[in-house]
Amino acid sequence: MERKLSLQRTLEEKWQASSQETNQKCLRINFNSMGLGINGGNRLILEIASRMAAKGHSVSINAIGHYSDAEWFPNRENIKLNFSFPTKARRLIEQKILKRNFREVQGQLLTEMASNDQYDINIATYCLTAGPTIKTNNGSMFYLVQNYEPLFFTDPLLKTQAEQSYNLPLTKLCVSKWLKQKVGGVYIGNGVNTKVFHSTNSFSEKESNSIIYLYRGLSWKRDALAIQTLKQLHSLMPSIEVHLVARNQPQEFDLNFPYTLHIDISDRELAELYSKTRVLLFTSEFEGYGLPPLEALACGTNVVSTNFTGNEFLENGYNCLLATDSDGLARSSLRLMIDDKVSREQLQNSRTTVNCHDFEHVTRRALEAFQVYASDKIEAYLNISGIDNEYHETREVET
Repeated sequence: MERKLSLQRTLEEKWQASSQETNQKCLRINFNSMGLGINGGNRLILEIASRMAAKGHSVSINAIGHYSDAEWFPNRENIKLNFSFPTKARRLIEQKILKRNFREVQGQLLTEMASNDQYDINIATYCLTAGPTIKTNNGSMFYLVQNYEPLFFTDPLLKTQAEQSYNLPLTKLCVSKWLKQKVGGVYIGNGVNTKVFHSTNSFSEKESNSIIYLYRGLSWKRDALAIQTLKQLHSLMPSIEVHLVARNQPQEFDLNFPYTLHIDISDRELAELYSKTRVLLFTSEFEGYGLPPLEALACGTNVVSTNFTGNEFLENGYNCLLATDSDGLARSSLRLMIDDKVSREQLQNSRTTVNCHDFEHVTRRALEAFQVYASDKIEAYLNISGIDNEYHETREVET
């Protein structure tokens, strides 16, 4: 135990010294994105970009889309946002006048945008931005890996393109240990903004028989499992209050139970909804990280979840209840609604979880990766990353 603590202190000192060197130099940092609409991936991009800008770095984002796409994110004043959308090209392709793939047109446009300025750090943020980033040959090039994207696609060409993107000469920054094991690279983690996601209701003020589910219509989110769970929960507790958060009206399922639908709400509205709700239901098969459960815990909301691939902060019986099927998920949700003691204990434990996963840690790791790879200190960085502020290791040292 003493050796572990000594090792951690030594690595912390090296990290701090290198981080100070990083912050003394103003870097020109650019992110390349296929869009900046509201989702977890874009939240990470904007959160760390805004924090890098606050530390004095010159930060820009090149994105396909329109300026209004980023209006949902409040702290964007110090980020240079460059948007463009090939409206004419899309119309010509739809009319079969221009015989090109629209994604190729978007990629070409992104390459052109990312070639207009000179960067120290140039970052792809998605498999379809990796190729366009490489083509710029502009600055030290990185790849922010937020999920294993071949799993997204059924089109074999897109699946292959996603797989091949991990072989490109880009230094990969991975948001989870699972992704680091899958594609290699450097672990930087992910986090939650507790200035937005925090509790505004005490435990006693919550709707005691309420549950929230974020409906996304994506196969790996397993909406069907969630709906079946909610049906079973309604049969166990007919007075259940169900809150569905969606971008539009769910059409695929017969929702034969009472529910309140919240359409296209802001982060702050979502945080307020978490705060008054007792349980978040999360049913994903896999996630690059799995941000909603962490946001819910930050708002003092209990979590019932599948043990999805990519999970690295939910521990069954410690800060959540995990189950594999609809019956287990329904009964676990019911337990947290009626057993105040268990519910309160898990929320108390979740504070440690939330404190160890925030965007300041992520930003610091990313800036450290830029500095290390620029100065060929790869081995030193790989020794340091994976120890600082990681939840499981921190608990092991403390016990």
